[in-house]
Amino acid sequence: MHKLRINPQALADLKSVKTYINEEIGNPGAARAVVSMLMTSIGSLKEKPLSGKRLSALIDIDSDYYYIISVSYLILYKADGETVSVYRVLNGRRDYAKVLFGMSREEEGE
Repeated sequence: MHKLRINPQALADLKSVKTYINEEIGNPGAARAVVSMLMTSIGSLKEKPLSGKRLSALIDIDSDYYYIISVSYLILYKADGETVSVYRVLNGRRDYAKVLFGMSREEEGE
């Protein structure tokens, strides 16, 4: 089994998800449920770190990031040796190329 490291930015992303659903949508129960499902998906990476796909399958940028999708969120991580490091938890509708690499999905194909 691999060690799991959740980076500070991924923790902040999870907190933002919970806050958004709780405060903006007004559904604290759903907020807890979504974060719980995301944490379960993240936890599964300890046993199957390469179960995701390479991020380069989504965007035309060479990267060593992998991703899995959980509850319409992309969980972005890297698997190195015996450690899986989760870097971001992003809504699948966000422009993740811009968030991660500073370019839009339109620019990446140029």
